[in-house]
Amino acid sequence: MTEQKEGWWSRLLHRIDRAVTEDLSDFDPDADWDTRVKLPEWQLARLKERAQKACDEHSKKAGN
Repeated sequence: MTEQKEGWWSRLLHRIDRAVTEDLSDFDPDADWDTRVKLPEWQLARLKERAQKACDEHSKKAGN
């Protein structure tokens, strides 16, 4: 195979391997951040606070 085809094939196999082996058991599609990554407590608190503010603002707009 040519070098270009080998590169394409290798990238495809790498993507398939990563998709199959990646653990998505803790994945939350509704979260604003990746819940599988352990963040420092201060950063996690800020993200949760920001998400709560966005939820509150959305509720206020929906109520009007």
